[in-house]
Amino acid sequence: MLRRHTLKSYEKDFGADEHKTLFFKSPADVKNTAFLTYDYDDSSKDDDQWLYLPALKKVKRIPSADKSSSFMGSDFSYFDMTDRDLEDYDFKLLKETKVRGHDAWMIEATPRNQEVIDESGYTKTIAIVRKDNYMVVRAINFMTNGKKKYLDLKKIHNEGGIWLVDEMTMTTKKAKTTVHKTILTFDNIELNKQIDDNVFTTRRLEKGL
Repeated sequence: MLRRHTLKSYEKDFGADEHKTLFFKSPADVKNTAFLTYDYDDSSKDDDQWLYLPALKKVKRIPSADKSSSFMGSDFSYFDMTDRDLEDYDFKLLKETKVRGHDAWMIEATPRNQEVIDESGYTKTIAIVRKDNYMVVRAINFMTNGKKKYLDLKKIHNEGGIWLVDEMTMTTKKAKTTVHKTILTFDNIELNKQIDDNVFTTRRLEKGL
């Protein structure tokens, strides 16, 4: 069954940290749901996440124990919605390869402790990193339940020296069988626009767009 969601997102660089807010516009059953992430550069701090559910009229903080859970029924988890702390992983270069005609590295990332495994839900990740822009354009995430999640940045482009994603997919598979698939497409992207800091507060989640 195909379900389509429309969202509007805001993202702002606060120097060491990045904040992101997502507002769901449709369908009707998720309209006005909102999500806020504080992505900290300090690896000793856990990223903060909050979800506003209009039906409950309540903002819920996402605890670390729940970050491996599905984000709004998609193949992306709450953990996937933030950047990974590189200090939490050991890396191994598997080989050099190509992806869509571009030179790339295939790198294996293994969590350094059980805490990272429990939070992410992944025992390891094999990522394809393009050499020209250092973007992870493909990845296989090995889940603790034996399934695998395949990330693919199908379309990207460079705008003013900044690489942006136009389309990406996350596919959950059990062995060779596709269990579920999520497709994200991005349009109407505006860079370097002034955004009020209040957009990145739990109070704004309740107010909506």
